[in-house]
Amino acid sequence: MTSSPARLTLDPKLQIFSVVSSEAFRLMWGSPNVVLEHSDNVTGNWAGVPGAASPFDITVYGPGKSFRLRQTGP
Repeated sequence: MTSSPARLTLDPKLQIFSVVSSEAFRLMWGSPNVVLEHSDNVTGNWAGVPGAASPFDITVYGPGKSFRLRQTGP
């Protein structure tokens, strides 16, 4: 599949573990004090991904979403 260029920035606690299929990939993180959040763009309106736990599969579809981990404790 061809797409527009994208930027992938990884938090040190976040790892792309594997490609699940041509339409999904799996994220893993090791810290229990983080929340996976998503937004339609990297500049705002971040919201928690309901029920997100490591590992978490993300389906690749449509205009991209941005994902980040937000630390919630020490």
